[in-house]
Amino acid sequence: MGLIWKFGTGEDHELTRSAQEIAERSHIEVLRRLVGLSPDMSNAEARGYIRTRAAVVVHREVNLWMHRQHHLPPADRSKLIELATELLVDHFLSIGINHVDQRYAA
Repeated sequence: MGLIWKFGTGEDHELTRSAQEIAERSHIEVLRRLVGLSPDMSNAEARGYIRTRAAVVVHREVNLWMHRQHHLPPADRSKLIELATELLVDHFLSIGINHVDQRYAA
């Protein structure tokens, strides 16, 4: 999928790398949830629609990631969820997801 998000510190780099991993694991399921996305939606409407559809998937993937590998403070967990979600939103908007053949989302 090639999602990239850049930060300055080593700790931020680790969270970013983890967010990329979570976003990549969530990508296909989120795509399937975007069935109702309309090409007539504004950019802001599409962002909100994608964020809403991604929320359950990203939260679940973060919980699995934390269970398998890490324990994060609540603030870092929230940051990880936000980063992974924004990576997905930016990715889907960059590829023009509201113009993607809906058969791929079924």
